[in-house]
Amino acid sequence: MSEENILQIESGEQLSQPVLSIKAKVLEKDLPKHVEKSYEKIISYLKDQGEKPNGAPFIAYYNIEAENLRGNGIWDMEVGFVVSKILPGKGEIKATVILEGNTVSCFYKGAYPGLGKAYSRLTEWINKNNYHSLNISYEYFYNSPADVPEEELLTRIVLLIK
Repeated sequence: MSEENILQIESGEQLSQPVLSIKAKVLEKDLPKHVEKSYEKIISYLKDQGEKPNGAPFIAYYNIEAENLRGNGIWDMEVGFVVSKILPGKGEIKATVILEGNTVSCFYKGAYPGLGKAYSRLTEWINKNNYHSLNISYEYFYNSPADVPEEELLTRIVLLIK
């Protein structure tokens, strides 16, 4: 993977937004299946409510410590969609919010296994600029492997910092 896959790193602020999501602790080997099923359940529920997502689907990770980045951990995660207004949850689908706060982010273009390099670059930026990671990240997916070749996948990674 070349450096051009990681597009401009920038600091900013993430605002709180209403979401419908499913939170779970998931083994890394089960991530793809869990994510797919969660998205399907939430989309079905949104249709039942006469609503649509209000933005790209996301995954939030609440434990991006080193042991999980090595590929053998249990991920504390949330899979969901931003919605235009607060909606009631149902069962495992919960009404929550995107956490607000200071951030560092970048866009990554390419296959999902290359996301680790983008995380490394963001961590380098955090250290170089004297910030501290809150070990919470959001990945926003602007397209899907079902729609474009892997090298065209576009993901925005957002790390909360202090």
